[in-house]
Amino acid sequence: MADVGARIYDFFRTHGYSPAAAAGIIGNTTQESSNNPNAPGGGLIQGQGGRTSRGTLQQQLHGILGELQGSERHTAEALARVKGPREAARIFSEKFERPGIPMLSNRERYAEEALRRYGGREVAHVTRAGQLAAQITPHLSEPAGPSSAQTADIVQMLQAALAPQQGSSVAATALPRPQTSGGGYQSPTAPRVPAVLTPQPKAATQDTVLGLLAKLGQDASTTEVAGGQQPAPAGPLPAASPQAQGKLAGIVATANRIGNAHVPYLWGGGHAGKMLPGSKVTPLDCSGAVSAALGINPKVSGEFESWGAPGKGRNVTIWANAEHVLMEVNGRFWGTSRSNPGGGAGWIKPGVISKSYLRNFTPRHPGKL
Repeated sequence: MADVGARIYDFFRTHGYSPAAAAGIIGNTTQESSNNPNAPGGGLIQGQGGRTSRGTLQQQLHGILGELQGSERHTAEALARVKGPREAARIFSEKFERPGIPMLSNRERYAEEALRRYGGREVAHVTRAGQLAAQITPHLSEPAGPSSAQTADIVQMLQAALAPQQGSSVAATALPRPQTSGGGYQSPTAPRVPAVLTPQPKAATQDTVLGLLAKLGQDASTTEVAGGQQPAPAGPLPAASPQAQGKLAGIVATANRIGNAHVPYLWGGGHAGKMLPGSKVTPLDCSGAVSAALGINPKVSGEFESWGAPGKGRNVTIWANAEHVLMEVNGRFWGTSRSNPGGGAGWIKPGVISKSYLRNFTPRHPGKL
């Protein structure tokens, strides 16, 4: 049976959310529906009043993302600043779910468990701190866990790897919106977000380790919203033949045109038909963007798992699964990402996509590329 929690975690990590934020979301979906997209009453988030409540897992995840990029943008902004899974679970509950009976301790506990279980899937980036996190996280999932002495050593290593960070409090000013199921309407003004976790080396616990790991997940390479388009792959683009080289140049040129338009992410965007040369670039989702860059009729992400030729290409590789698709051109990744303006399509900042993350995808490639 598929691990839905892992798919939720990977989905939000793909779209630029930190490990702590992704775990916080899972803490809430676990409480609301036990991560069952078919749960009666409103699916994953038990949505009501026109909110995301039905469809496949992929459709519901895109629906939640759409809310976070639209009417629930204030939640996404708050999640971008969290320093730990418990804080993320609390913010998502108070700002996004707004349940009548929060049972917040459950949500926080589930979030910590999610970070412990999935945090090693895509924590390692190009930083020394990220590499430490990747080494440490698997030990937290062991039944016995690390000893007190090991935990203290881990905390010391993590603190040495972390740059000093200063926390800040953020007041919520959200207006009333439809709530999820669970009882009476909650106050539209949530409590202030607590300051950043300050580790206490003398009383090191696994909670302390999890908090520090969450800080590592705040690496700018995964959470920064870029101010402009990342550059295309530098240097020549060699291909197997002049014909293939022309096709490759066309893919890169189209990818550049889409990225330079700075259109935001839009679920379902780009699926009305094939994007014609010279036409206006409109908001796109992941599969719509990749389809447009390739110059093909639009496909959904899962269809790319059987598109083209199997395996990695010489120049172009399409990485696809049921929830997401992105393109790799000569070692540089392109697609929708929160590291791009508005979460839209463009060249993704180096270091965001890790080898461990790509193991969740099927590689395919265009013929002769």
